[in-house]
Amino acid sequence: IAGAFLSDRAVSPLVHGAVAAASRALRAVPMGGPHSLLFWALQYGPVASSAAALVAAAYRLYVDDLALLCEGAQQTFLALVALLLACAATSLVVEAHRCSTLSG
Repeated sequence: IAGAFLSDRAVSPLVHGAVAAASRALRAVPMGGPHSLLFWALQYGPVASSAAALVAAAYRLYVDDLALLCEGAQQTFLALVALLLACAATSLVVEAHRCSTLSG
């Protein structure tokens, strides 16, 4: 069943208001189905716990978000580096962002 959800996928990004050409999605977990939370947790749970352990920070996983609970600039910077290293080791992607609006 997992193969059906994780293979032969493509994405078409929206660039300057126009839909760009589709490209194959070679990693990450597709969102929107009952399987997505489980697959996301299986992939990113070890990344989160490893990065948190490296910098002695607590972490939280909620739906499809990951938060390392840091104190101060030094721990925050080290957490970012730890996340990048953990993701590189597992071929996963973590992108920092700030949600400011909801649409729907």
